[in-house]
Amino acid sequence: MLEGNSLTPGLLTGLKLKGEKVVLVPPKTASVEDTHRALVESNELHRTYLSWANTGMSLESVRQNMQVAQKNFDAFQGELRFMVLNTQDQVVGCVGLKIESPAIPYYEIGYWVRQGHQGQGLMTEAVGLVVNFAQEVLGAKRIDMKMSDSNVRSWKLAERVGFKLEARLKNTRLSPSNTLDHTRIYAWVSDG
Repeated sequence: MLEGNSLTPGLLTGLKLKGEKVVLVPPKTASVEDTHRALVESNELHRTYLSWANTGMSLESVRQNMQVAQKNFDAFQGELRFMVLNTQDQVVGCVGLKIESPAIPYYEIGYWVRQGHQGQGLMTEAVGLVVNFAQEVLGAKRIDMKMSDSNVRSWKLAERVGFKLEARLKNTRLSPSNTLDHTRIYAWVSDG
């Protein structure tokens, strides 16, 4: 486990998290085109719950976003994005580990899955790998996930990886289609 003051730039260089179904790798500009295809294919799936899915997914915007993600990952700042690859090295999603407070350490997880790859356990395994990394390597004391109450698949995933429902905040979000919804907050909290 790393101590808070050991979280320095370059810490995660060459990191790969491997599971049975997926491998998680740092963001790379080499995967921009596959990531762009994944996002375009999945736009209908994502736009129900993810406001950024309605902003347009040009190849250039994905390239710029990937460059920022790569810099954040290399500098260990902001949101650490892990690209989720299946056994054929195809981008099937992304898991973000947002650094909320390195002093605690406290993180928030977000993710998306590629259309046609839901229901296969890929994201459950990927999120589980990131949770384990945050707990065992980064020494997380708290990890949470926030999602739309109507996104049942997302909150079921949180439960499968051992998170507990901490709060259900009523009338706290508008979906991209302007429908009023609630927010669920799931958390894993260290005993120590």
